[in-house]
Amino acid sequence: MAIALAAALIGVLATLSQRDGLRWSSFSFDNVSVDPVTERLRVLTQYRQMLGAILRDPDAPATSWASQMLDGEKYLTCGFQGGQTNQLISKLNALYLAKLLNRTAILAPFTAVHFKGAYRSIDDMYDLPRLLDSAGTRGISFERLKERGRRNNEHEHIACWAIMDAVRYRYERPPENPAVWRLNALTLEFWAPPTFPSNENGFPDVEVIGDFLGNQTAQNNWLETVRRDLLPQQPRAHNDTSAPRAPTVENVVAGFNPLSDRWPSADAQLQCIDALFHVSDAFGLRYKPV
Repeated sequence: MAIALAAALIGVLATLSQRDGLRWSSFSFDNVSVDPVTERLRVLTQYRQMLGAILRDPDAPATSWASQMLDGEKYLTCGFQGGQTNQLISKLNALYLAKLLNRTAILAPFTAVHFKGAYRSIDDMYDLPRLLDSAGTRGISFERLKERGRRNNEHEHIACWAIMDAVRYRYERPPENPAVWRLNALTLEFWAPPTFPSNENGFPDVEVIGDFLGNQTAQNNWLETVRRDLLPQQPRAHNDTSAPRAPTVENVVAGFNPLSDRWPSADAQLQCIDALFHVSDAFGLRYKPV
């Protein structure tokens, strides 16, 4: 079921700019037959051109993300949780958000849950040049920015919206800085998100999240609330009948720091979301058992 769902999601993402007439032996666009070798060369050439337009050095990972990012280009990254299918859903939704916001998606490696080893780059799992070409969006793997585990990597902090805490798990458990981020000398600083309109399962629509990420006024107004009320506060116990107390720093949920001087911004060169699999799908699908 998981494999079938993942395959369906990749196929649906590709339909964002799907070409008709795909054949195993040849490609046909507007009744013009194209040799598959020629088509592959076109995809790879376009991929190399994209890398050169969004990275300072596409072939040599730097010691920091900041030193690889180009002025004038904006990026979006997404954490992950769960097994391979949930990690894949997060990546596909990140690509969709990147397309909506005209950003480049930075895609984390898959963390081993259903395969041996520790991590696998998305480049090792999927044909990323073809996927990006079909979807009409920009994306790169973590490994293009930093070499995982290198001793001289610069430690970087990234402000990150904790979307997982905007769904049915709201503040039930503190967000975590995934191990692969730590191995890349990256620390995520989480921010409590607003309550998004949700479907019957308590999941917000990914396009609603995209609207928020692209709205600087909405983010500024919400951040003022976060700082004023020191959000998120620990929930009161069910048997607590005392009068509500004023928010205190000591009662802020672990993993959040509303007093941090690093905050998310719609204008920031890099935007971050902790995970994107507990959202309503971006493609109008309703997943059913396979």
